[in-house]
Amino acid sequence: LHQTGRNSGVLHSGLYYRPGSARARLCVEGRVQMVDFAREHGIPHETCGKVVMAVTARELARLPALCANGRRNGLDQVEVVDRAGLREIEPHAGGLGAIWVPYAGIIDYQAVAAKLRDLLLAAGATVSTLAEATRIRRTADGIEVDTRAGRGATLGDGMAATHKHLGVSGIIVDGSIRDLAGIERVGLPVWGTGTSPGHGVLSLVRHNHPITVNELLIFPGEIVAADRDGVVKIPAGDDPAKVLEKGLEIQEREARYHAIFSRPGLTWQDIKDYREEA
Repeated sequence: LHQTGRNSGVLHSGLYYRPGSARARLCVEGRVQMVDFAREHGIPHETCGKVVMAVTARELARLPALCANGRRNGLDQVEVVDRAGLREIEPHAGGLGAIWVPYAGIIDYQAVAAKLRDLLLAAGATVSTLAEATRIRRTADGIEVDTRAGRGATLGDGMAATHKHLGVSGIIVDGSIRDLAGIERVGLPVWGTGTSPGHGVLSLVRHNHPITVNELLIFPGEIVAADRDGVVKIPAGDDPAKVLEKGLEIQEREARYHAIFSRPGLTWQDIKDYREEA
């Protein structure tokens, strides 16, 4: 999706765009479709209108041309109002005049994004977050989207079991995981970017190819460790034994930390003494 819940929530009117341009047409048509979508699915919205206010004589002189531009874009009800007309619409406005645009509005776009997600999942699609779309194309089966991390793969328990039988010791998928309970029964370490009930690409797309997992670039030959908290890697040029030794030192230090801070009668002085020793 081009937009997410971070959208400003403004229903733009199409007042400014060049008449006949794709931006003008898509803005006007898209706003109508968005309002229809909100009404159909009970999404909070309001076509409250807006004023484009002039606060100088120069700006006031430009209002008629801007209003005419909006009318050429199909906004038949836009109009220029004087100071008194502006005050009737917005009593707290102190401009010299304005354009009244009754088409503009506001909408709860987080609710829009959530509803679009639900509709896509219900249709069998996979929703991938934090995935930059690098290519979108139509195919015989529908619309295919490539992302910067590769195609949006989805791993299920069947594929996990197959790879375990083939001798694979763990899987990192740069997409989502489905059948989570089934994967846990397989007993194979698996890490993905999230969960999804849908199906993804089930065929091998690339072999020995770098992948990105949570913005961490992983190259063939690197050692990877992952759990529910995230994923770390040991670059190919590093000594795994030294990395393991350092990790064990950190683990031992954290064990001492937890032992000290979980004992009864802990005081702030105990914490201070520990930090000074560390």
